[in-house]
Amino acid sequence: MDKLSRKSKIARGTLQKCRAKEPLTYDSIDYVPDPAFPLGDVAHEYFRQFCNVLISNSTMTLAYVPIITRAARWFQVYMEADAEMMKHGAVQVTASGYTQKSGYMTTAADAEDRVTKIEEKFGMNLAANLKMDLPKNNKKNPFDGI
Repeated sequence: MDKLSRKSKIARGTLQKCRAKEPLTYDSIDYVPDPAFPLGDVAHEYFRQFCNVLISNSTMTLAYVPIITRAARWFQVYMEADAEMMKHGAVQVTASGYTQKSGYMTTAADAEDRVTKIEEKFGMNLAANLKMDLPKNNKKNPFDGI
């Protein structure tokens, strides 16, 4: 059975609104939308703050909601792993006396890395700001002639 395109379904009058996804818009919005999927309290607050920063720059669009929601979820994972690491410690000692870093530490580091990479795409962290083209200092080093 051949799939019909959205346009042909609209022309035939057979497009069911309940089955049709609304296309993402890249028009700037000035409100905090709902997250793409349910979030906990910590993640929801991060999502709200992230959106407000983009709204203040007039760069917030509905197309960004899924990636901001993922960043918020990873932020919550980071916060939970960090809390567990504070409670249980960052280093574990095995029965044989071998020391190893905690799984919470690995999880927190991975989540922090993911959040940082997403924030970098929006220019919201130091790593993104350092990549900006800054004028180079043309002063000569006084020790070059020695």
